Amino acid sequence: MSYLTLNTPNIIHYEIKKSSFHTAVYPIFSRTDALAALALEKQKYPDARHHCWAYVLGDPVVPTNQGYNDDGEPSGTAGKPILNIIKHGEFGNVVVIVSRYFGGIKLGAGGLVRAYSQATKEVLKSAEGIPFVPTEKLGLVFKFEQESWLRNQATRLGITLNDFSYAELVTCVAVVPEVEKDGFIILCKNQQVGITQD
Repeated sequence: MSYLTLNTPNIIHYEIKKSSFHTAVYPIFSRTDALAALALEKQKYPDARHHCWAYVLGDPVVPTNQGYNDDGEPSGTAGKPILNIIKHGEFGNVVVIVSRYFGGIKLGAGGLVRAYSQATKEVLKSAEGIPFVPTEKLGLVFKFEQESWLRNQATRLGITLNDFSYAELVTCVAVVPEVEKDGFIILCKNQQVGITQD
Protein backbone atom coordinates (compact mmCIF):
# COMPACT_ATOMS: atom_id res chain seq x y z
CA MET A 1 0.00 0.00 0.00
CA SER A 2 2.31 2.71 -1.26
CA TYR A 3 0.79 5.97 -2.42
CA LEU A 4 1.03 9.71 -1.96
CA THR A 5 -1.25 12.08 -0.12
CA LEU A 6 -1.35 15.86 0.22
CA ASN A 7 -0.38 18.24 3.00
CA THR A 8 -2.16 21.20 1.42
CA PRO A 9 -4.72 21.77 -1.33
CA ASN A 10 -3.57 22.63 -4.87
CA ILE A 11 -5.46 24.80 -7.36
CA ILE A 12 -5.04 25.39 -11.11
CA HIS A 13 -7.00 27.19 -13.83
CA TYR A 14 -7.38 25.51 -17.21
CA GLU A 15 -9.08 26.91 -20.30
CA ILE A 16 -10.29 25.24 -23.48
CA LYS A 17 -12.45 26.82 -26.20
CA LYS A 18 -13.30 29.74 -23.89
CA SER A 19 -14.61 27.44 -21.12
CA SER A 20 -12.75 27.92 -17.82
CA PHE A 21 -12.09 24.96 -15.54
CA HIS A 22 -11.10 26.00 -11.99
CA THR A 23 -9.68 22.81 -10.52
CA ALA A 24 -8.80 22.08 -6.90
CA VAL A 25 -7.48 18.99 -5.12
CA TYR A 26 -7.88 18.65 -1.34
CA PRO A 27 -6.54 16.09 1.15
CA ILE A 28 -9.47 14.21 2.76
CA PHE A 29 -10.08 11.37 5.21
CA SER A 30 -13.83 10.84 4.73
CA ARG A 31 -16.72 11.50 2.35
CA THR A 32 -17.75 14.28 4.75
CA ASP A 33 -14.36 15.96 4.16
CA ALA A 34 -14.91 15.67 0.40
CA LEU A 35 -18.34 17.33 0.62
CA ALA A 36 -16.92 20.09 2.86
CA ALA A 37 -14.24 20.81 0.22
CA LEU A 38 -16.95 20.87 -2.46
CA ALA A 39 -18.93 23.43 -0.40
CA LEU A 40 -15.79 25.61 -0.18
CA GLU A 41 -15.31 25.54 -3.96
CA LYS A 42 -18.99 26.36 -4.52
CA GLN A 43 -18.53 29.41 -2.27
CA LYS A 44 -15.46 30.49 -4.27
CA TYR A 45 -17.18 30.09 -7.66
CA PRO A 46 -20.91 30.56 -6.96
CA ASP A 47 -21.72 31.47 -10.56
CA ALA A 48 -19.94 28.49 -12.15
CA ARG A 49 -22.34 26.42 -14.24
CA HIS A 50 -21.04 23.05 -12.95
CA HIS A 51 -19.09 21.84 -9.91
CA CYS A 52 -18.05 18.31 -10.91
CA TRP A 53 -16.03 16.16 -8.54
CA ALA A 54 -14.63 12.78 -7.59
CA TYR A 55 -12.87 11.43 -4.52
CA VAL A 56 -10.86 8.38 -3.48
CA LEU A 57 -10.19 7.21 0.07
CA GLY A 58 -7.16 5.00 0.66
CA ASP A 59 -4.99 3.54 -2.07
CA PRO A 60 -6.09 4.94 -5.47
CA VAL A 61 -5.71 1.52 -7.13
CA VAL A 62 -7.92 -0.27 -4.58
CA PRO A 63 -9.80 2.49 -2.71
CA THR A 64 -11.71 1.81 0.50
CA ASN A 65 -14.34 4.30 -0.71
CA GLN A 66 -14.90 6.46 -3.78
CA GLY A 67 -17.53 8.68 -5.33
CA TYR A 68 -18.16 11.13 -8.16
CA ASN A 69 -20.77 13.54 -9.51
CA ASP A 70 -21.35 15.08 -12.96
CA ASP A 71 -23.36 18.01 -11.51
CA GLY A 72 -25.50 18.52 -14.59
CA GLU A 73 -22.92 17.69 -17.27
CA PRO A 74 -23.99 14.83 -19.60
CA SER A 75 -23.77 11.52 -17.74
CA GLY A 76 -20.27 10.07 -17.65
CA THR A 77 -18.51 13.14 -19.10
CA ALA A 78 -17.17 14.78 -15.91
CA GLY A 79 -17.21 12.95 -12.56
CA LYS A 80 -16.22 9.56 -13.94
CA PRO A 81 -13.29 10.89 -16.02
CA ILE A 82 -12.05 12.79 -12.92
CA LEU A 83 -12.30 9.57 -10.88
CA ASN A 84 -10.49 7.54 -13.57
CA ILE A 85 -7.54 9.96 -13.59
CA ILE A 86 -7.29 9.83 -9.77
CA LYS A 87 -7.44 6.02 -9.77
CA HIS A 88 -4.66 5.77 -12.36
CA GLY A 89 -2.47 8.24 -10.46
CA GLU A 90 -0.43 8.04 -7.29
CA PHE A 91 -2.57 10.17 -4.93
CA GLY A 92 -4.94 8.64 -2.37
CA ASN A 93 -7.18 10.35 0.20
CA VAL A 94 -8.02 13.19 -2.19
CA VAL A 95 -11.01 14.94 -3.74
CA VAL A 96 -10.74 16.79 -7.06
CA ILE A 97 -13.36 19.46 -7.76
CA VAL A 98 -13.68 21.13 -11.17
CA SER A 99 -15.81 24.29 -11.35
CA ARG A 100 -16.66 25.05 -14.99
CA TYR A 101 -17.63 28.35 -16.56
CA PHE A 102 -19.18 27.78 -20.00
CA GLY A 103 -17.49 29.90 -22.69
CA GLY A 104 -20.18 29.71 -25.35
CA ILE A 105 -18.63 26.92 -27.47
CA LYS A 106 -20.04 23.42 -26.93
CA LEU A 107 -17.32 20.84 -26.38
CA GLY A 108 -19.41 17.71 -27.07
CA ALA A 109 -19.26 14.57 -24.94
CA GLY A 110 -15.74 13.58 -26.06
CA GLY A 111 -14.49 17.13 -25.59
CA LEU A 112 -15.90 17.28 -22.06
CA VAL A 113 -14.27 13.96 -21.11
CA ARG A 114 -10.92 15.23 -22.44
CA ALA A 115 -11.26 18.62 -20.73
CA TYR A 116 -12.19 17.23 -17.29
CA SER A 117 -9.49 14.55 -17.57
CA GLN A 118 -6.84 17.11 -18.55
CA ALA A 119 -7.84 19.53 -15.76
CA THR A 120 -7.51 16.67 -13.25
CA LYS A 121 -4.13 15.58 -14.64
CA GLU A 122 -2.83 19.16 -14.40
CA VAL A 123 -3.92 19.74 -10.79
CA LEU A 124 -2.42 16.42 -9.66
CA LYS A 125 0.79 16.92 -11.66
CA SER A 126 1.53 20.19 -9.87
CA ALA A 127 0.43 19.00 -6.39
CA GLU A 128 3.07 18.33 -3.75
CA GLY A 129 2.78 14.76 -2.53
CA ILE A 130 4.08 13.11 0.61
CA PRO A 131 4.29 9.34 1.11
CA PHE A 132 1.29 7.97 3.00
CA VAL A 133 2.39 6.18 6.17
CA PRO A 134 -0.20 3.84 7.73
CA THR A 135 -0.49 4.51 11.47
CA GLU A 136 -2.24 3.11 14.50
CA LYS A 137 -3.37 4.88 17.66
CA LEU A 138 -2.34 3.55 21.06
CA GLY A 139 -3.44 4.90 24.44
CA LEU A 140 -0.52 5.24 26.90
CA VAL A 141 -0.57 5.43 30.71
CA PHE A 142 2.64 6.25 32.58
CA LYS A 143 4.24 8.06 35.51
CA PHE A 144 5.11 11.74 35.21
CA GLU A 145 8.85 11.01 35.45
CA GLN A 146 8.63 8.73 32.37
CA GLU A 147 7.39 11.51 30.08
CA SER A 148 10.81 12.74 28.89
CA TRP A 149 11.88 9.15 28.05
CA LEU A 150 8.64 8.66 26.13
CA ARG A 151 9.01 11.93 24.22
CA ASN A 152 12.57 10.94 23.22
CA GLN A 153 11.37 7.57 21.90
CA ALA A 154 8.54 9.27 20.00
CA THR A 155 10.97 11.68 18.30
CA ARG A 156 13.34 8.82 17.41
CA LEU A 157 10.60 6.61 15.91
CA GLY A 158 8.45 9.27 14.17
CA ILE A 159 5.58 8.89 16.64
CA THR A 160 3.16 11.75 17.37
CA LEU A 161 1.94 12.16 20.96
CA ASN A 162 -1.44 13.91 21.49
CA ASP A 163 -4.17 14.51 24.06
CA PHE A 164 -2.08 14.59 27.22
CA SER A 165 -3.96 14.40 30.51
CA TYR A 166 -2.20 14.85 33.86
CA ALA A 167 -3.57 13.31 37.06
CA GLU A 168 -2.03 10.74 39.40
CA LEU A 169 -0.81 9.11 36.19
CA VAL A 170 -0.26 10.72 32.78
CA THR A 171 -2.26 9.55 29.77
CA CYS A 172 -1.84 10.38 26.10
CA VAL A 173 -2.51 9.03 22.62
CA ALA A 174 0.39 7.87 20.46
CA VAL A 175 -0.02 7.86 16.66
CA VAL A 176 2.46 5.14 15.71
CA PRO A 177 3.63 4.22 12.19
CA GLU A 178 2.57 0.58 11.68
CA VAL A 179 6.16 -0.47 10.93
CA GLU A 180 7.26 0.79 14.38
CA LYS A 181 4.31 -0.52 16.38
CA ASP A 182 5.64 -3.90 17.60
CA GLY A 183 9.04 -2.51 18.62
CA PHE A 184 7.42 0.47 20.38
CA ILE A 185 5.09 -1.82 22.37
CA ILE A 186 8.08 -3.88 23.55
CA LEU A 187 9.95 -0.70 24.59
CA CYS A 188 6.91 0.52 26.54
CA LYS A 189 6.39 -2.81 28.29
CA ASN A 190 10.07 -2.87 29.33
CA GLN A 191 9.61 0.60 30.88
CA GLN A 192 6.25 -0.37 32.45
CA VAL A 193 4.28 2.08 30.32
CA GLY A 194 0.68 0.87 30.10
CA ILE A 195 -0.85 0.48 26.62
CA THR A 196 -4.47 0.42 25.50
CA GLN A 197 -5.74 0.28 21.92
CA ASP A 198 -7.30 3.70 21.33
